[in-house]
Amino acid sequence: MILLLFFALGCRKSSDTRPPEIEILTPTHMAGFNVFDFVSVVADVRDDNRLVAVTIDLQNQNFSSMIPIISVDPGSKEVRVSESFFLEDIHLESGLYYVKVWAYDGVNEKSAFREIYITGAPLELNNMFLVSAPSPGVQVWSTVGSGTISPFHTFPSEYGGAAVNSYHQYLLTMGAESDALVAYHPSIIDTLWFKPNPGNLPLPYYVDIVEGTDGLTYVTTTTGKVLSYGQSGTIGTEINSPSDYNPDNIFLWNEKIIVEQKHVSSSANQMGIYYPNSGVLDQSISFGNDIVSWEVRNDDELFVLSNDPSDQAHLHIYGYAGNYFWQPHGMPAGKVYDSHRINNDELIISHDQGLYHYTYSSNSLIPIESGHSFSKLVYDRVNSVLYCVEGSDLFTYDLSGNQLDQLSHSDVIDDVLLFYNK
Repeated sequence: MILLLFFALGCRKSSDTRPPEIEILTPTHMAGFNVFDFVSVVADVRDDNRLVAVTIDLQNQNFSSMIPIISVDPGSKEVRVSESFFLEDIHLESGLYYVKVWAYDGVNEKSAFREIYITGAPLELNNMFLVSAPSPGVQVWSTVGSGTISPFHTFPSEYGGAAVNSYHQYLLTMGAESDALVAYHPSIIDTLWFKPNPGNLPLPYYVDIVEGTDGLTYVTTTTGKVLSYGQSGTIGTEINSPSDYNPDNIFLWNEKIIVEQKHVSSSANQMGIYYPNSGVLDQSISFGNDIVSWEVRNDDELFVLSNDPSDQAHLHIYGYAGNYFWQPHGMPAGKVYDSHRINNDELIISHDQGLYHYTYSSNSLIPIESGHSFSKLVYDRVNSVLYCVEGSDLFTYDLSGNQLDQLSHSDVIDDVLLFYNK
């Protein structure tokens, strides 16, 4: 008798070949939404036998979920689903997305999609910080707004570096010989996470800190490591430099990490390219100069600005596919300090003799501002201006080299940090 019952159930299950039916009523095709809107989803779902599960999802064009999937208890074999979800992720980019309704009857499943357009949140500049270290053991942060410099906060940390993480919305101070790496809430200045400094005297332990576009914060140490930290301070990437080399500056490009690696006892430096997830070396190349900056030329090439051991500036292009350097143009006598990429063809370069504009297509290097040696160039993507630091002075230029403003700070400016809303 039991065998007959199992046989009957098996036959009924295998005979159910019709999947559920789904009709999405709202949103309508190509309906438009903004980040921080609610999206209302109404759908009729039915099956000829029963409904076991119904879910609602929002997917991008790679069919990855953009929200926590909403589960609905159907309760019967016919149901009108009415749910809504909030577009709370400020990092959603403008583009096409799919509202997905999925149904399952215990045997068959069915998905229905409705295409919508989401407009991402505009990029906004929340704050602009100037970082100074007027005395040992403190970082003094100030804000810039409406043509004035105002005190923000004095952090109890020596200056090894400073950064902002716009993606996760926190501020970071980094020590050098003894003080820690600390992430702070930007409003209440409460500690969010803390990484102690194990020390490596007589060298500083921390060397460089970089904000990644993926929400990770990257640091280099004199113990040969490149480390990345996520939102809660958990370690993501861990790269170990070759023996007798320490990482200095880093650059993120084409989903890889480029590391300048300095030999501990000679000028036999090199540049290594690593896979971020595994920390495995992709390729490396010897390079005796001190790299100041990298700028993207295209998917295969980088502009590389450096100074040789005699403090003479050089402009190289690095080719990834062939793993080589070549020099497209000489540089005037003196050091290079920083650079800014205008586009794949043009750079602005800060040099001992002033600001220069380099154009690759015409291979021309033209002075656009003389009489200044700017230690740092920082581009504001919202206001389309270039901030240039010289000692305690902050200059503002447009990309044609026209000076727009000048502010004087009470202390030497070590860093300029632009804190965006995402």
